[in-house]
Amino acid sequence: MGPSNMQIEFGSGGQYSGTMAKPTGMAQVTGSYSVNGNILEMQPPSIVGPGGNATPPGGVMKVKMSSLGPDIIRLDAGDKQFTMTRVGPPK
Repeated sequence: MGPSNMQIEFGSGGQYSGTMAKPTGMAQVTGSYSVNGNILEMQPPSIVGPGGNATPPGGVMKVKMSSLGPDIIRLDAGDKQFTMTRVGPPK
């Protein structure tokens, strides 16, 4: 599905939800996650939006988390790195 800009809220019950920008418009994403030490594991999201519904192939996304400050975390997947930024107060 290629790189996407997503805004996700991680709930306390191991579920995440949010939005994802797609070429056809904004889509809703939901899925589950777990944190084991400094490893974030996310199940592929269910995506509902313009152009239909989808679940990306490939299985669990597993990334190492490293703090870059109080509101920025680097997600390291080995060959790719991403940045996760807090956009609201902690809950």
